[in-house]
Amino acid sequence: MRNFKKIALLSALGSFTALTAGLILYVYLSSQLPELFSVEDYEPLLVSEVYARNGEKIGEFYRENRTLVPIEEIPETLIQAFLAAEDGSFFEHHGFNYQGILRAVIANFVTGKKTQGASTITQQTARTLFLSSEKTYTRKLKEAILSRRMENHLSKNEILYLYLNQIYFGQGAHGVASAAETFFRKKVKDLSLQEMSVLAGSLTAPSAYNIVANPKKAKQRQLYVLGRMLDLEMITEDQYDVASKATLTVYRRKKYKQVAPYFVETIRQLLVKELGEEQVLDKGLKIYSSLDFKAQKKAQESLRQGLRDLDKRQGYRGAKKTIDIENEQTLIEYLTEVRNKLLDSNIETFEVLADGSTTKYEDFNLFQKKNDRGVTISNIPDYIAKGDIVEAVVTKVDDKDNVAYIRFAEAQGLIPLEHMEWARPVDVNKRYGDYLHIKKVSAALSPGDVVDVKILQSTAQALKTKDRKKSKIQWQNYAELSLEQEPAAEAALISFDLKTDDIVAMVGGSNFRKTKLNRTYQAKRQTGSSFKPIVYAAGLDKGLTPATPIMGAPIVKNYENPITEEGDESEEKKEVVQKDGEEEKEKPQVWKPGNYGGRFTGDILFRNALKRSLNA
Repeated sequence: MRNFKKIALLSALGSFTALTAGLILYVYLSSQLPELFSVEDYEPLLVSEVYARNGEKIGEFYRENRTLVPIEEIPETLIQAFLAAEDGSFFEHHGFNYQGILRAVIANFVTGKKTQGASTITQQTARTLFLSSEKTYTRKLKEAILSRRMENHLSKNEILYLYLNQIYFGQGAHGVASAAETFFRKKVKDLSLQEMSVLAGSLTAPSAYNIVANPKKAKQRQLYVLGRMLDLEMITEDQYDVASKATLTVYRRKKYKQVAPYFVETIRQLLVKELGEEQVLDKGLKIYSSLDFKAQKKAQESLRQGLRDLDKRQGYRGAKKTIDIENEQTLIEYLTEVRNKLLDSNIETFEVLADGSTTKYEDFNLFQKKNDRGVTISNIPDYIAKGDIVEAVVTKVDDKDNVAYIRFAEAQGLIPLEHMEWARPVDVNKRYGDYLHIKKVSAALSPGDVVDVKILQSTAQALKTKDRKKSKIQWQNYAELSLEQEPAAEAALISFDLKTDDIVAMVGGSNFRKTKLNRTYQAKRQTGSSFKPIVYAAGLDKGLTPATPIMGAPIVKNYENPITEEGDESEEKKEVVQKDGEEEKEKPQVWKPGNYGGRFTGDILFRNALKRSLNA
C-alpha cells in the first residue's frame, strides 16, 4: 500500500512537472510568434505589369510572381482537387489531422528519419505565411500553435483563400492564379479537371514535380489526385477516365514577349527612383507606357539588320570555332547541343500524353528520313522558322558547284556562293569596301567550321544559272541558307512622337542579355558630334538651305587678337613652345578643323555635309 502511494505521488509529480514544462514551452514559443491578422491585412508580394500604349504586355517587375484571386472566383472543383491531394478532412478538423500525425510518427520511427509529414492545409498556410520550411520539432510546435489560432480567428474559406494565393507551384509561380497562367495560359476559372489535378498534385515537391520540370512524375501525382477525388466522391468514374487519359498542353515560357528590354528597364529605374523599390517590385502596379508595340518591333529588326549589313561590309572574321567532324560522336553531341538550345529558346509549348511521355523531341534521329528514291532528305523542324539565324557546322565545301554543305540541329542545308560572297577577309586598312567579293566557297569556309547561318528557304531553290543546271545536287533535299556572323559593332535607336514628345520606340543595343548599357541615354556622346547639329542649325538661321553648296576645304584661324568675355580686345594670346636645343619662343594660337580620316571634300551640299558629320 505504501509503495502504491509513492508511485501515485511520483506519477502526479511527474504529470505536474510535464504539464508545467509544456505550459512554459507553450508560453515561450507563443511569445516568438507573430500576431494573427485578418484577411483584409493580407498583403503578399505581387507582380507589377508594364503595358504598351495599345494594351500589349511588355514586361513585369516582381520578387514573387503572384496575382491575387478572390476565393469566389476559384472553382469548387479546383478546391476539391487540393483537398483531395493535401487534406481530405479539412472542413472537419480544427487545424490538425490526428490520424495523419499518428501515421507519420510511426513511419518516421520505423525509418529513423523524418520521411513523412502530416500537415493539414491550415498548418501549411501557417508555415508558408509565418515560418520557415526546416524540418524540426520546434517548428512543428510553432506551426501547431499558429494553426489553432488561425482556426479560431479565420473561417475555412478565408484559410483556403490565403493558402491558394500564397503556396508555391514551381517555375517561379506563386499562388494558383500565377500557376494557371504559367503552366496552361489560362485564368483559374477556365482550368479543366485534368489541369486542376496537375496543379494540386505538384505541391508535394513543387520544384521537382511540376509539369514542366518532370512530366512523368507530375502525371503520376495527377493520377493519385484524381483517384483520391474519385474515392471521396468528388468526381464520377467518367470524369476520372476522361481527365486521366487527356493530353495536356503545357507552356514553358511567359505569355508576353520581351520586345523592349531596354525601355522596360529604364521604366523600372525611373519608378524605383520616384516610388521606391518596395512599391515597384511588391505592390502589383499596373504601368502604362507610351511605347508603340509595332514600332518597337520594327525598330529592333531594323537596328539588328543594319548592324549585320555594316558588319558584312567590313569582311568575314572567320569561324566561331572548329570541331572534328570525322568523329561521328563529336558531331552528334554538337548537333544535339545546338538542337537543345534552339528548343529552349523557341518552343513555347509541348504536350504531355496519358502515359506521361511528351512531344519534347526526346528522340534525336539525325537524317533518318528518306524520299521514295532512297535519298536522305532534311525537313526544317518546327522549332526553326524561316528567317531564323542558327549555329551550324560545315560538313563539306564544294568549289565545283560553289556550295557549302551545312548541318544544324536535325536538318541540313546548303550555302551557295551568292549567299556568302561578302565573306572576304577583314580589311584592316578599309581599302576594299563593297567592291571585293570572294570567288569560291573555300576562300571563307572549311569542313568543321562552326558558323552562323540564316534560314532563307526550307527547300533550296535551283536558281536558273549555268552552274546550277550542270550540278547534280538534289536541291530540294536541302534548306537554302546564307552565311552570317555576330556583329562586332553596337548601335542604338530612339523614336519620338513629334506631336506629344512620347517615346514610341527605344533600342539601347543589339542584345540586352549581352550588354545592359542603354546607349540611347547612358552612352557618353562625343562633344563635337553632339554640338554639330546646333552649328548647322545656326547656318539655317542665317539663310542657308539643305541644298546650299558649301566649301569643305582646309581652313586656319589665327587668334592674334582674341575677344575677352567683356567684349574688349586683349593682348595677343600666345602659346610657348620649345624644341630641343632651341630657345623658347612664342607663336600665335591657331585653330585648324579637320574631318575624321583627314580628307576634305571641296564643294558639298549642306545636307550631305551634315549627313557625313563633316567638321570643316
